[in-house]
Amino acid sequence: MSSELISNTNNKNNYKYCLIIFFSFLTLYSVFFIIGVFWEKIPNYCVSDECAYFANAKNIFKGIYQDPFKDRLVSPGFSLVIAPFLLLDFGRRSIVFFNIVLGSFTIVITYLTSKIFLSRKISFFITIIWGLYYIKFQQLFTALTEPFASFLIISIFYLICRKKIKKDALNSLKIGFVLGLLLLTKPIFVYVVILLFILISIWLLFDRKFFPIFLSLILAFSMTLPYQSYTFGKTGKILFFSNISGESLYWMSTPYKGEMGDWNNDQFNSNCQSLENSGPNCNSYLIEKNHGEFFRSIENLNMVEKNQKLTQKAISNIKQYPIKYARNIINNVSRLFYNIPSSYFYQRDITILRLIPNSILFSMILFSCLISFKKINKYPSEMIFCMVFIFIYIALSSLVSAYARMLTIVVPFILIWSFYSINLWRNYYELKDKF
Repeated sequence: MSSELISNTNNKNNYKYCLIIFFSFLTLYSVFFIIGVFWEKIPNYCVSDECAYFANAKNIFKGIYQDPFKDRLVSPGFSLVIAPFLLLDFGRRSIVFFNIVLGSFTIVITYLTSKIFLSRKISFFITIIWGLYYIKFQQLFTALTEPFASFLIISIFYLICRKKIKKDALNSLKIGFVLGLLLLTKPIFVYVVILLFILISIWLLFDRKFFPIFLSLILAFSMTLPYQSYTFGKTGKILFFSNISGESLYWMSTPYKGEMGDWNNDQFNSNCQSLENSGPNCNSYLIEKNHGEFFRSIENLNMVEKNQKLTQKAISNIKQYPIKYARNIINNVSRLFYNIPSSYFYQRDITILRLIPNSILFSMILFSCLISFKKINKYPSEMIFCMVFIFIYIALSSLVSAYARMLTIVVPFILIWSFYSINLWRNYYELKDKF
């Protein structure tokens, strides 16, 4: 059989497997979606953070955007994507289903990326793990940004790994465009890109292999300039993507005993089912005791000034209580995996559902780190780049109040890297046994 015929056969098989994967999980998720609608667990009105994205999306077609001094300002990436749904007067459920479709595509791209490094059998196994990774369901069946961000991240890694890291102007443009959408969706990746830009700039002094990625980073950052120009024109501040970032750093810097660095709101009731709830997890009075006076002192400020005061107070706390901040970072790493601990919060039995899969994931990461450290020369350069990308992101996430959903969006590639590491370890010992 000629090489061309083998290639065509492989392509047909890939298409077949991708279609099977996509429609299998789309069907499964659709059943869950229908059940959720039937039992009124998926309402047609916005919930929590979704409302800010919906408001922004509606404003886009009016030619305006949120006022950073008056409104809760979030980056426009996801709002741009969902704007057509709201223009056509589709409700929240249509956007939830859109996220389900994106989630199904993410599984397919995870399979294709895995297959670059691993066998089809292992790639299928990774695909099933990610498809049934029920921790992501909490965001998958919402109109939040996480399914879209996860789709963008694995797409970036697929484009990098598919073409390897070589001079390919079109592929560099594709990577830059998708990465630019990610920066406009999750601003923390702006700082990931800045750090990568610095690292690659230094590396280029010795090896020009990463120059195409360097160009992709420039393009991605350039895509944020119109939005940055808008926020700079309004506030006079550079790299101003949100007027709520100070909140996350403030709560992370809390110096008080018994507080773990988890986020709360200015009413201190984020853990309350409702304002009337007086159950053990409605801990607002405990948090208000430590933070009420400060929040009352800034309650009449506009959103930009309030964000600035929160940031200043957070920096002051970190300088005065660095050890407590370090402890909060450790708590944060735990929250990335398990969503615990939380300040003054009684744990629920449902927590065990998160502990089981993510304890396995955490163990796989530790094992893979050890193998990567010992056998780094056995890893393809494109995988090393993706690993660095993920670890910079996780490191930055641990510095501000973080939750499991922030880890979930990078789990697909963590699985690929982990199984590649396990495969390296297994092959090494099989080869050693032969001799």
